[in-house]
Amino acid sequence: MTYDYIKQKKILLVDDEESLCQMVCSIFQKENYTRLRTAGTMTEALAICKEWKPDFAVLDVMLPDGDGISLLEKMRKFTEIPVLFLTALGEDEDRLKGLLAGADRIEGTLFGNGERTGNADIVTIALNMYAQGVCPELDFSEMTEICEKYEGFTGMKINERSPYSGELVFAAFSGSHQDAIAKGMHWQEEKQPEHWTVPYLPIDPSDLGRNYDADVIRINSQSGKGGVGYILETKFGLNLPPKMREAMGYTAKAVSDHRQKELLPEEIFELFKKTFENTSSPLTVEETHFEKSENGVVAEIKSSFNQKPISVKASGNGSLNAVSNALKKAYGFQYEVVTYQEHALEKSSHARAIAYVGIQKPDGALAWGAGVHEDIIHASIDALVAAINNR
Repeated sequence: MTYDYIKQKKILLVDDEESLCQMVCSIFQKENYTRLRTAGTMTEALAICKEWKPDFAVLDVMLPDGDGISLLEKMRKFTEIPVLFLTALGEDEDRLKGLLAGADRIEGTLFGNGERTGNADIVTIALNMYAQGVCPELDFSEMTEICEKYEGFTGMKINERSPYSGELVFAAFSGSHQDAIAKGMHWQEEKQPEHWTVPYLPIDPSDLGRNYDADVIRINSQSGKGGVGYILETKFGLNLPPKMREAMGYTAKAVSDHRQKELLPEEIFELFKKTFENTSSPLTVEETHFEKSENGVVAEIKSSFNQKPISVKASGNGSLNAVSNALKKAYGFQYEVVTYQEHALEKSSHARAIAYVGIQKPDGALAWGAGVHEDIIHASIDALVAAINNR
């Protein structure tokens, strides 16, 4: 089969270095391409394109009155001829600009590794396009599996900070970053915007098969309340009051620092339960009975502090307030309940509820407790007892 007809095609060469243009022309001429024209500027090239109507163009990226990317964008307004960029600029960003300007394809390899150096990393280029709202027509929804297969087949290790594919690429350890991501995720879920707009995450990690609690929010000694609170809320359904999130954040940081390791979500949950939930020493409340009164509620409690049992009655404007007043009366505790919050943990007729109680001591310091029970009054009393035990 002969391809002589191809050699009759008109070719435009655009480069501001005349010697380079002449060299490329001589290469084409040796292959019997004779219909050649050259241009040294973007203005000259556009004029030739409109008048001469070439069938193919070879463009330099750096030109004296613009650049090849801008030239291609202008050409694409009136012609769809094939274009080849001939340039020393080989960064992924430059290749992406060429694609967005109208180039048809980029040749590259997985993670930039091939039979020679200098290959384009097709993963980075494709997902940079995806982050800009351009479908690359490549499926990276199972990125973890792709990485595992690649490393197994080639024996080469993907750097943990490689764009989009590295183990730590979405990881946020800093407390301020975690807080921003957590707020961004809440906003995304609440507003359901058309486009993905979460701070520090250029694309949705789930689009690459990654998950938030394991791959994004990583808890160590640098982490803060935002990350810890986000994991407890999204994975375990615990919506802590803001100041309690802060206390839990400090607790998690201290444990991570002591162990010199990251804390897994399950470890954070167990730490929360151990520290704040239903703690029953040295104070316990064994029984409570309530009666309505003209001024509110009267509570009769049987309790023990340091294994010394006592029964006492006190009134209050509600069940929790009456129990709190009874405990103060029995043991002389000095504190004020400053925070109370509750919510269901499951959606059913027998759902357990969780209550959070924050008390303020005379010196202004806060202590926190949580209680879990099917009866919300029981849960709130348990939370109060836990807060007193955490003074």
